This record gives sequence, structure tokens and C-alpha cells, in this order.
Amino acid sequence: MYLFQNFVNEVVHVGDRGPLDLVVWIVSVTSDFGYVRSLCGKVLLALVVRYTRTLLLDAPLHELLRRKVEHPLRFMILQVVTYRALARCLGIPIVSTFGVSPAATLISVLSSAQLSQASSVFSTTQYHHSR
Repeated sequence: MYLFQNFVNEVVHVGDRGPLDLVVWIVSVTSDFGYVRSLCGKVLLALVVRYTRTLLLDAPLHELLRRKVEHPLRFMILQVVTYRALARCLGIPIVSTFGVSPAATLISVLSSAQLSQASSVFSTTQYHHSR
């Protein structure tokens, strides 16, 4: 998940996929961890650090494998390892989605993104999620 703030009108755009996801996908498909040191990898990671507030939504490996049964095990493991390693290296906050409600996840995301005003609004608003 990434958040891109338009500094002209202070609107925050939330996206499901961003530059970090592209880097992780390339590393996972090619099994080439050196990609992050390539010119393209460095440019994409610079976009992550400079222009977005990126958050990693994570869960234990067994839960991620259960959620994405269509992907091969090796691919999933490479993705998890790469996401977590890049999050540590780039100082990207990790928000666990395991065993918590969507409302609690949203509050954690807003808090981690340092959107304190929005976080306080959502923490005091009743949120219902239907499955």
C-alpha cells in the first residue's frame, strides 16, 4: 500500500500497488536480488522513498500462503523475503493484517502513515465491515 500526497492541494491518494511492488515482483520473477542495485531498481526505490509514504501490509507466511493459493510456493517466499528486507532497509512501517479487524488495520495504516487527523476520526467513528 502506498500513499501519495499532492502537495498543491494536500490531497492524499491511497493505492494498492506502487513502485515497491514492481521491484518486488521483478526480484521474485527473476530471482535476482541484485536488481535492487541496478539503475532501474535504484530509480524505483528512490520513488518509494522520496514521493510516497509506503506501508507494508503483512501477515505470517502461512496466512499469506493460504490467501494466495494460486501462486507457487517459491514465488510467495521470495516475495515475502524481499518485501520484508526492503521494508527494513528503507524504514518502511509494517502493519500486520493478521487477526485484526479491517477497522483496526485502517487505524494502524493511518497512524503509521502519520495521518493523525484522519486516524483520530476513524478511531472514534463506528466502522462496520460485512463479509
